[in-house]
Amino acid sequence: MFLYVLAFAVHPGGEFLLVAVDHPTLRLYNIETQQCYVSSNPADQHERAVVDICYADNAKLAVSGSLDGDVKIWDGISNRCVQTFTRAHDGIPIRSAKFTRNAKYVLTTGTDCSVKLWELSTNRCIVAYTGAGGSGYSDYSAPASFNHNEDYVLLPDDKSGSLCTWASRTGDRKRLLALGHTAPIRDFVHSKTSPAFITCSEDCKARFWYKKL
Repeated sequence: MFLYVLAFAVHPGGEFLLVAVDHPTLRLYNIETQQCYVSSNPADQHERAVVDICYADNAKLAVSGSLDGDVKIWDGISNRCVQTFTRAHDGIPIRSAKFTRNAKYVLTTGTDCSVKLWELSTNRCIVAYTGAGGSGYSDYSAPASFNHNEDYVLLPDDKSGSLCTWASRTGDRKRLLALGHTAPIRDFVHSKTSPAFITCSEDCKARFWYKKL
């Protein structure tokens, strides 16, 4: 049976690869031996396809987001699920899930352009970033991301064609930035070290943005 690869994440140590295919089961590969591993407990797995995965910088944890609307936290050594945010966006499919640098929080995006910040220690949403203009469900909505110093959360909005920005700690909405694309943006990546990001759109263009300091 042929399955599409939807997302992957390389272990910070370089020896393992987490792979999400069009299937609920998350797979861990040893890059050197190509051996595949899955959690020993089937109940750990999602109920629908996993669409995004990410390792924490310290490699102790990984996070996955699924079309089933759940976000799961995985132990980076045992590959067992240790925490679940059930129906994280009120059951809407998840578009992306990313750790903060200190691995104490997870930023998630729903396919309805909703964005939330979750605290791992309390298993609750502590900030909901509202006001993005997207409406309804979209199979290919763009992911939200922190800027390089994690002071802001950013999300390209399909409806307005602009970049939505919020103060990460308070959720206060900032001024929109027109991105200049003529079709919906499908991917968005911000640099981890400088005020720069790239947008990729269905208009067959990629745009690079950089703020001079």
